[in-house]
Amino acid sequence: MTVSHQIATTRLIKSLNARGITLDIEDDRLLISPASRLTDMDRAEIRTHKLRLIRQLSPCGSHVNSAGWIREPVSGRPGWELAFCGRCGRSIGFNPIGGPDGRVQKLTGVTGN
Repeated sequence: MTVSHQIATTRLIKSLNARGITLDIEDDRLLISPASRLTDMDRAEIRTHKLRLIRQLSPCGSHVNSAGWIREPVSGRPGWELAFCGRCGRSIGFNPIGGPDGRVQKLTGVTGN
């Protein structure tokens, strides 16, 4: 998953969460509640990013060990990188490039993170 796809998926999740719409995964299926709040544009975005949403929201369990993270610079945010789990591809968060302690700044408002 590219950084731009990851950011688009994260923005979609945050936008839905801000409007009280939750996303969850059950048996590799995307569950949306309440679906009645979705707009036609939401539905189109979800269709476009469905596999990425499932991948991002699926639990992995290896996110604590930063040795397994993949780090990519973020365009438009000089000096920052986005960390992903090397196992499942899920977003871990943003952190300064070459930060002294390697901790990440968690993405707030994203379910499943």
